[in-house]
Amino acid sequence: MMEFIFSFITIIGAIATALYVDPIEKLLMLTITSGGVIGLIAIKAMLDVAIATAILIPISTIIILVGLIRLKEVTGDVY
Repeated sequence: MMEFIFSFITIIGAIATALYVDPIEKLLMLTITSGGVIGLIAIKAMLDVAIATAILIPISTIIILVGLIRLKEVTGDVY
């Protein structure tokens, strides 16, 4: 049952990522997708991989968000 829930979260995140145009919104939708993927990894009992993924994805998301916001400020572009 949990496999279906995590798969649903992953699919919804992937569809939302494809529909959004703004890079910041796309990145946030990718984090929703990664939430489902982390759940699927944990269900398969690969907890070390799930822990590493759960630590690295938020850190990389924050770094990329800071870069995107700075790029948006410098260029003045509105996506």
